[in-house]
Amino acid sequence: MRNSRIIAGRETELLCGLNQRMTALPFKMRFVAVLAAMFFGYRAEAQVIVASTSTFSYTYAPRSALALDTNAINAGVSYNHEPPSFLNCSYISPSASAPSTGSITYTFQAAPGLVIRHLGVLQRGVLFASGRITGEFSTNGGTTFQAFFDTPPFVNPATSVTRYANLRNLNAPTVLIRYTLNLTNGHTYNIQFCRDCDDAPLTLTFNGTTVSQTIPSMTTVLVPAGSTWKYRDNGQNLGTIWRTPLFEDRGWSSGAAEFGYGDDDEATRIYSGPDPNNKFITTYFRHAFVVTNASLFTNLTVGFLRDDGGVIYLNGKEAFRSQMPAGIIGSGTLAMQPPTFGIDESTFFEGQIDPSFLQEGTNTLAVEVHQATVDSSDVSFDLELLGQRKRLAPLLAIVRAGDCISLSWSDLETVLEEASDVSGPWQETIGNVAGAYFTCDQPGRKFYRLRQLP
Repeated sequence: MRNSRIIAGRETELLCGLNQRMTALPFKMRFVAVLAAMFFGYRAEAQVIVASTSTFSYTYAPRSALALDTNAINAGVSYNHEPPSFLNCSYISPSASAPSTGSITYTFQAAPGLVIRHLGVLQRGVLFASGRITGEFSTNGGTTFQAFFDTPPFVNPATSVTRYANLRNLNAPTVLIRYTLNLTNGHTYNIQFCRDCDDAPLTLTFNGTTVSQTIPSMTTVLVPAGSTWKYRDNGQNLGTIWRTPLFEDRGWSSGAAEFGYGDDDEATRIYSGPDPNNKFITTYFRHAFVVTNASLFTNLTVGFLRDDGGVIYLNGKEAFRSQMPAGIIGSGTLAMQPPTFGIDESTFFEGQIDPSFLQEGTNTLAVEVHQATVDSSDVSFDLELLGQRKRLAPLLAIVRAGDCISLSWSDLETVLEEASDVSGPWQETIGNVAGAYFTCDQPGRKFYRLRQLP
């Protein structure tokens, strides 16, 4: 069995020694060998290395790899491939009969000086018996995990779910992605993860972004993904007044993102209209948020999940458009056809917004999402707004009380250092508690300063 490392951006076909040897066998013997392999778990120490680029991607295609992914840690699971007469399907399943549990774990490691900011994952799970497939992620080395993927309860004869999950603002040097396959009834092949067939092709796909590790400390999430928005989904032509901060939207509906219909992953389902062959083209959204020290923001980055296209306005000014034609946009303007369906429709597309559009106090985002065709099967919307701000020089306050002094500061990303001379040498104070320091009976002179943490 071969173990290897993958640098993001370079795709490598991963082969298992068993399958390489099997290619020389007659078909009947190869099929028996594959069935025999189903009953043995596989484990390999492996790691996916993220390159020092702003974006990275990684793909595992079961029918191409012909083996378990050697860039994952596989425990209690097996690779399975059915003959062409069975739709040429490949998938991962538990390696032991019910009840049993298996897992697949990927480790994404950012290059030195970088952190993984966002990670999007496309996966599929199929149940042919009672069981469950879950996906979790960890940003602290596996100490704790958070769920992001789950199959619904089994419904005869089969339950399948394909979903693109967006993990936002991870800001971690290492991200673990772990899938757990739990078989409670039936044969090992009744629980199938990453099912890849001729009639339903699929790859397990990871798309991510990295940033310098110093950026998250200067970044504020102004509007998080999954926020609550006001929305209007009645097909009405609202003109342009709805984009302005003073527009009265108290009569609008309210719900949490993701909005949409047709994908079964939306938190709030919106109305498409009475005619399935002539659906509403445009749906409108509004969200207010508060900003302090607006003049300190130097960059605004928006993440825009839109199916099929849309336009974003900040305080009445057009700030960003995605997959929309140039020129004036009206309620009947169709979005441009996306180049690819599926992942493209489930991705947060990032763009820059002029930070001068921000104002002190309450700000208003207004978004219109457009369909590319009047008979479109689905629509989706979510948004995230991040602001990068200047860092103010930290202030150090000193108060004397008899022979003692108390020092305090508000910037918790600094440490207090002391020296007997202003030229140094400087050393971190003993018993330094973030934001406060108290000392008495110090002989001679003492100088204090704040040092910014890396």
